[in-house]
Amino acid sequence: RGGSRIEGILTTVFNQTLGEVDILTGYMNDPKEIQAVVRNAKGLGGGLFTPDQAFLKLVKAAIAKLRKPSLEVVSSVHTELLTIARTAVDLGTLRDYPELKKAVMEVLTGVIQKQNDAAADLVKTIIAMETNRINIHHPDFLGDRSIIDVMKETEGAVIRKEE
Repeated sequence: RGGSRIEGILTTVFNQTLGEVDILTGYMNDPKEIQAVVRNAKGLGGGLFTPDQAFLKLVKAAIAKLRKPSLEVVSSVHTELLTIARTAVDLGTLRDYPELKKAVMEVLTGVIQKQNDAAADLVKTIIAMETNRINIHHPDFLGDRSIIDVMKETEGAVIRKEE
């Protein structure tokens, strides 16, 4: 019973929560925000790779928005594991031994808390790693093709369809 609830938290609730995260909030609402990011990325001296720097800054901000929902799912699983532990202790023969039941529950709570802390630290580390290393050469970021080439192809396809 508890395992399926944890699976539901990980597959359904977490997916819905991630779907609700608006990674574009604060940037795409106003083109001036993006212009400000580009200007700030250039700094005083400008540079050749300003678009990459601005893009990285926007992506890092988007990745950082995934931290809170990820930590919330860790907390939800922790709560569910504590519920499972309480249920297991209450259903067994430990009901007849209140002191033993209390001691077992203390040990279970400690182990679950320790693993919760480790999971939360791991989530924080993964988010930090993803924020610090963004592969702008990945095919999902258009690889060697420039956005202008893609736009020209799209525009050409639209013109051919109209003819």
